[in-house]
Amino acid sequence: MTEAKSFLQRWSFLVCLAAITATADAAEWHVDGKAANNVTFTSEVVTFSFEGTNDKVDGFLYWEGPGLFEGKPQLLFQVEVGAFDTGIGKRDSDMRDVLRADKHPLSTYKGTIVGHEVITDSSGVPTGQHHVRTRGTLSLAGVERSVDVDGMVAIGDSTATLQANFNFRLAEFEIEAPSLAAFVKVSEQIDIAVELSLKRIK
Repeated sequence: MTEAKSFLQRWSFLVCLAAITATADAAEWHVDGKAANNVTFTSEVVTFSFEGTNDKVDGFLYWEGPGLFEGKPQLLFQVEVGAFDTGIGKRDSDMRDVLRADKHPLSTYKGTIVGHEVITDSSGVPTGQHHVRTRGTLSLAGVERSVDVDGMVAIGDSTATLQANFNFRLAEFEIEAPSLAAFVKVSEQIDIAVELSLKRIK
């Protein structure tokens, strides 16, 4: 990633964040860069599966008003696609080429929370977790697609955790499934698992 491109992307991210933080009662949560954060992809192949992990994640969760997820709930998360580690350097390099990481170094999900419900235990007591339904736009390799992503959010006084699992097909983002060996191609479906730690900004 060139310094100019990195600066422009960071600037766009900050402008987007600043534009929504003027409400006094807003609840604003940022990815905690000092905590454990992880985005993992899994690809199933004919005889085995492999995965890549990435902790280069940034983003925020935001809503207006004192109520949980009340008033224009928004979220934006981005990951450096070139930072995925599959454990094999050659495979990582090939993946960066396939994902066009030199031209499109970030994959971004920007959306809104369209519904949520409290999770309770067998006695009906709230567990502190919330099932959230989000709808937004996922960008990857320079292509944008509308997606729905469900997740679990646990909210504390000053920290929160977010977990989500979803999948997509490479063809949806105009990506040709690469070959790992003769006649063996990566699966069209890619499974994504997200685990993030957030901190409240006051």
